Amino acid sequence: MVNAIHRVYAVQASEAISQRDQSLAALQQVREELTEQKITLAVEARQRRMVERLAEQLAEGPDFGQTQRAVLDTVSRLLVARSVVLFLWHPTGSRLEPTCWNSPETERLYQVSFTGYVEPLVDLCWSRGRLVQRQGDGQLLSDVFLSEDQGMAVPMPELGVIYVGREKHPWTQPDRQLLEWIAEKAVLGLRAAWRHHHQIEQQREASTLNIQLREHVQLLERLVQGTGWLSSQLTLEGVLFALERELPKLLDHDYAAVFLGPPDNLQVVHSWVTSDQYGNIDPVPYQRIATVALQRKTSLLYANMEDQALRSSLCVPFKDEPAGVLLVAAAGSDAYQREQLHLLTLLALQFSVTLRNAGLYEEVQQAKMRLEQSQAQLIQSSKLTAIGQLAAGVAHELNTPLGAVSLSLDLLQIQHPEGNRHITNAQGAVERARGIVDKLLVYSRRTHLAEPEPVFLAEVIEGASELVQPRLRQQRVSLQCDTQVNPVVQAKLVELQQVVVNLMLNAADAYDESAQDRRLLVSCGRDGGGAWIKVKDWAGGIPEDIHSQLFDPFFTTKAIGKGTGLGLSISKEICAQYSCDLSFETLAGDGTTFTMRFPIERPQ
Repeated sequence: MVNAIHRVYAVQASEAISQRDQSLAALQQVREELTEQKITLAVEARQRRMVERLAEQLAEGPDFGQTQRAVLDTVSRLLVARSVVLFLWHPTGSRLEPTCWNSPETERLYQVSFTGYVEPLVDLCWSRGRLVQRQGDGQLLSDVFLSEDQGMAVPMPELGVIYVGREKHPWTQPDRQLLEWIAEKAVLGLRAAWRHHHQIEQQREASTLNIQLREHVQLLERLVQGTGWLSSQLTLEGVLFALERELPKLLDHDYAAVFLGPPDNLQVVHSWVTSDQYGNIDPVPYQRIATVALQRKTSLLYANMEDQALRSSLCVPFKDEPAGVLLVAAAGSDAYQREQLHLLTLLALQFSVTLRNAGLYEEVQQAKMRLEQSQAQLIQSSKLTAIGQLAAGVAHELNTPLGAVSLSLDLLQIQHPEGNRHITNAQGAVERARGIVDKLLVYSRRTHLAEPEPVFLAEVIEGASELVQPRLRQQRVSLQCDTQVNPVVQAKLVELQQVVVNLMLNAADAYDESAQDRRLLVSCGRDGGGAWIKVKDWAGGIPEDIHSQLFDPFFTTKAIGKGTGLGLSISKEICAQYSCDLSFETLAGDGTTFTMRFPIERPQ
């Protein structure tokens, strides 16, 4: 009985011990499960904190590059991977390109960026729009990630793909879920960062554009001011001076030149340098460039002329008349861009218009001068006509009493056949008076209607001498005539006498009151250059500063009321009618020689 009871107790004790052991084992299992859950929760909490931290970083609105790096770093910390790469869609290239990565395959990834290679796994993920894997089964092999048999790619809609890869260890479901979760957060952040980046780029572009616009406005203002200054010039010299003054304000340059003429005879009319360093610039290479531009009728921009001291140049031909080219050059390479070429083109357009206006103004001025000369000649002709009419009237009035005197002397000569010295002298005086009257009558004839005829130059000198002799005696001028050689020319006697008379009177007027030696030599002759008449004085010479004005109409050095300034001008024109060159040689302190040189007579 007792044993039976003990056996029952023993069985119960054994069962109690077994239940205890089972309870302890169950407790241990629960503890282990709790530990695993704690670890899992801790990992999840860490992952959640990291993802939340990523979300916070994305919410802070960093730039696009920082956002990519934040996504990349988060994936690298949460997933054990050999490579983590962001492939973003490139609209211009219409393909996915690696933009940011943590991978030892850096060199291959750079090559992919240039060659356009598309990662198969990434391309499949983008086309399907969902997560895809490479699981070491030989499919979707990569030419970039050669050793990564385990790979995942998750899409970011409209943005790109996140790729992760490693060796041997397959990806788990939590890994896939975590990557998709990160991708969802990254899409929001990258879109916001892209918008922010795009706005910054737009602002930067707008700011750059505003700066460029301000610069262009300033350039245009200077261009308007410069062209206004150009337009105000009416002569070629003024236009070129204005260009040299205004061009440095618009374009930096070391050398500039203006070429005018047709392509086969293009010449430099004006050039300048802005630094003494380039004072010996050879214009020939730039003349060749200008010729090419004018022949092609197109602007030329040279950025690097290696064989020239000035390596950059701009060359713009004029679109309209006059034919020409405007060129600038600078020492540095790539000194000019398209903007400077456009600016120079605008300036060249205005410059050519101003040149054309200056040419028209010059033509107007010459026409005005010719008109003034014509008016002066008309006035002089009117004066000569009046003198001719007066001379004709005087000659007519004098011829009547002279005829009566001559007749009376003839009667006296008949009455005194033995001769009488007084009658002979009186008849000689009458003949001289008639000669003077005949010379006065020459000016009353309408010589402009007559044709040129053979004229002996000695007769021209003799006739002019007789007309000016009284004036020369009054001014105490000693006249000497040398007419041993007596050439013949085709001209009008009266007009040549008018020129010689004017030259002789000018020579007499050149002597001042204190002059003692008042000689005047008039001669004619012939040499290898043709026939000539020379009028020489010893009145001290003509000042050098008035040489260029001597034949200008209305220019005179005589006192007011003593000269009109038309004598030499009219004499020059009369000589030009017979291809006769009227010139002068003068020596300071000595005298002046005026020469009328007639061309050599060609045999008929």
